[in-house]
Amino acid sequence: MSSISCGESSQLRNRGKVEISSPSDINAELAVHQPQDGIELLENASGVDEASSNVTAGAVDIQHVIENLERDTMGASWYSALEPEFEKPYFRKLKKFLVSEHKSQTIYPATRNIYSWSRLTPLDSVKVVVIGQDPYHDANQAHGLAFSVLSPTKPPLSLKNIYRQIKADIPSFSIPSSGDLTPLAKLGVLFLNTCLTVRAHKAHSHAHKGWEELTTAALRAVACRKSEGDGGRGVVFFAWGLAAQKTCAAVGIDEVSTINKLTEVKARDSGYLLVLSKDQASSVTLGSSISAIRL
Repeated sequence: MSSISCGESSQLRNRGKVEISSPSDINAELAVHQPQDGIELLENASGVDEASSNVTAGAVDIQHVIENLERDTMGASWYSALEPEFEKPYFRKLKKFLVSEHKSQTIYPATRNIYSWSRLTPLDSVKVVVIGQDPYHDANQAHGLAFSVLSPTKPPLSLKNIYRQIKADIPSFSIPSSGDLTPLAKLGVLFLNTCLTVRAHKAHSHAHKGWEELTTAALRAVACRKSEGDGGRGVVFFAWGLAAQKTCAAVGIDEVSTINKLTEVKARDSGYLLVLSKDQASSVTLGSSISAIRL
């Protein structure tokens, strides 16, 4: 087991409680959530496009938008934690790539939504991390949260499968018609893709361009977060699929013990739990995972 590389690892020695809502509370949140909540993500980000990220001549200075994207749209707690990354060579190269892509391609999500996860789930509020790969690549889908879509877009197959697995393990759970996971993000569930943008209709098109380094730094910031009050609070990482598991390994979160359909939830002295599956999210018994992590 590799160790977490961070200066604050000693702060995580005492495992605290991971407090998450009960299945009925989560169901209620999803059931009552209205589409207008998602519209918050489209409000007042200076100079940033409002729909898909294809830029027409004269419509917007995309270079200015991309250069100032973190300052203008990233949540304050995450900006502070990730600011050292912004001047690194890989990130400057990523910025140049994004400017070039926006000038000739349609890119998802809309630029102001790339960091919506950081605004909806501040660093100090993270209780659970759900790791995805890259955003949905069709129109009116991606809005910055892994696996989530805003209404009136219907839930994609991957999210439907997740809902079905929750229903299978928690019969009282009512499968929502909405695919908007914003209310869960506000409760402390960080829905983070390892790659934060994608070219329309071309999955993994922005992979290995620099996003992975930034999101790995984000995961490290969660794992190395200082524990405060009540003996410290634990964090649960859900890593569904090989790509997500490799990302966890890069941060030093890689201990695993397989049991039944899920890999065993393994408590660690460093203050986090890791939940892995041998298969993709479509075959994970998510409800069992939720029950297992209610410490």
